[in-house]
Amino acid sequence: MNLLSFHLALLRAAVAFGVLPVAATATAVDAPALPGPSAPAMSARASIDLSRYFATREAALAELDALQREVDGWHPDASTTFAAVFDAAESLARRARRVSAYVDILAARDLDDAAATQARNRVDALGDQLARSLDDALRVRPLAAFDTAAAGDARLARYRHLATDAAARAAHALPPDAAKLADAAIEPLLRDAWTIHQRVERLPLQGQADGAGDAKAADRATREAAWRRRWQATQARAEVDATLLLGIARTRRALAQARGFADAPSAGYVERGLDRVTVERSLADVRAHLALYGRYHALRAQRIRAATGIDDVRPWDLDAGSDTSPHFTLADVRTIAPAALAPLGRDYVRAFSALLSADAHRLDLADVLGRREAGGFSVSAPGTPAGLYVAAFGGTLGDLRVMLHEGGHAIAAQIADDAGTPSLLAHGPNGLVESYALLNEFLLYDHLARHARTPAERERYLVALVDDMVFQVFGSAEEATLEQTIHNEAAAGRVRSAADLDRVTTSVRSAFEPWPADVLHASSSWWATKRLYYQDPFYLVNYLYAGVIAINLYAEAKAHPATFATRYHALLARGYDAPTETLLAPMLGDGVALDALGTRAFEVIGAKLDAIDAVRQPLH
Repeated sequence: MNLLSFHLALLRAAVAFGVLPVAATATAVDAPALPGPSAPAMSARASIDLSRYFATREAALAELDALQREVDGWHPDASTTFAAVFDAAESLARRARRVSAYVDILAARDLDDAAATQARNRVDALGDQLARSLDDALRVRPLAAFDTAAAGDARLARYRHLATDAAARAAHALPPDAAKLADAAIEPLLRDAWTIHQRVERLPLQGQADGAGDAKAADRATREAAWRRRWQATQARAEVDATLLLGIARTRRALAQARGFADAPSAGYVERGLDRVTVERSLADVRAHLALYGRYHALRAQRIRAATGIDDVRPWDLDAGSDTSPHFTLADVRTIAPAALAPLGRDYVRAFSALLSADAHRLDLADVLGRREAGGFSVSAPGTPAGLYVAAFGGTLGDLRVMLHEGGHAIAAQIADDAGTPSLLAHGPNGLVESYALLNEFLLYDHLARHARTPAERERYLVALVDDMVFQVFGSAEEATLEQTIHNEAAAGRVRSAADLDRVTTSVRSAFEPWPADVLHASSSWWATKRLYYQDPFYLVNYLYAGVIAINLYAEAKAHPATFATRYHALLARGYDAPTETLLAPMLGDGVALDALGTRAFEVIGAKLDAIDAVRQPLH
């Protein structure tokens, strides 16, 4: 399938499916009373005040037009000083972040707002174009010349990482005309595939009943039937999803090869600040510890067996008896979050509290998903407090987790902006970026477990903590392995249909999951549920690194609580002006290797499994 055919297939599918700078020290926060299991979920609605970015949509679009003209005309010649290059790029980047914040929220609020989506795509392309123009300007200037200039201008020193990266990317840069075509046509096309995937997943199928409530039903046969209906619905949409995913694979491969990479995974990993050798080594390390993953599965089955009497636990039993989970209100979030995040220091806690304040208008969330974009994200712009978008808040523990995760991204950006960190250094390796948000999740579950009212409640939150850690490491490795395999097999011509994708998925999952062949076969369209395969290919592997980094940070916070907050604040304030290992050195020690962090992570997971065993002894 060539690019035009892929575009037509997309069209056919669409038609067919119709923060505050203060001393960074740890602070004690009174533990709030945790909500009870029968507390009702309350209405949760909030809107970000977009006027803090632009007074009107027209003003935002006018700024986007002006930015586009300036970026189009920005081509520093050899006589332009390094200082002038970075000053101009920084000014454009700051303005682009403001436009991006506005249109990101506008587009996410309504998937049918085509104009907002188009503007969002334009901002994304403009950011790529600006980064490429900066690369072009740096590549023609020797790194030695940069070092000479930096010796006479201290402001330049923090940009050395950008100059080094630009030199490394030179071998994989598209020719200017091809790059413009990629920005103008191919990248928007790939984003269209994600939009269509979202729409397809939300469309009801004839004869399909809403069995979401049956997943926790007391009757096992009812639960199994609901589980099978959900997978049948996924399989019914699988051919459309396969068209999208395989088209993405072919297009990504063509782009990668045009840039001089052997394949799409290699290009995707480099774009994440990784390389294929490191990723392969990390995935092999996880596979070498699958016995620990097996222990986790056995403990989970043991808990369900003790609670229900079921001997042969299956996926439809995993939620059995879990209907006593608490419901949280936004008021609960505003109380629990500061207490849970206390190990990160007063500055962090105050910033997070300000983000969640009912009067700040920095939250955007609704009761139901509706036409809103799924998931959540943060927005930030220099001089304006960071904002947080969450698609829908229903009061579940998972919703609370999303608030602290995405809020973590917002506060990390806020701290960097308040410290005067340049916008050019506001983005870094995805694994490190995500680790800051995952640390918040771990601290949330840890806090809820420590302040539980009963042993059973403590066990619930300890299990949630282990579930999270295990998923980030082992689950992410499984997802990343499957994504890499799909792209490899598609490139070799061995995957051409949904059935082929099912086959590959079953093969990969059988190495990780404890389920028998018939269960894996029934859920063989698991690949179609991985939204990041469509939205942001090769991003998922970052969660493996984010997971092991966050577990290491969590362990460090526990081991050295007196100094952790100060060091962590400095890490966030610094931005991303160096490789991940260099940035993490003050936190985890000099000489830390990214693919060696798993050792401590596996130890922590094992210790948490021991803790669950310990709390269960008096219960069972």
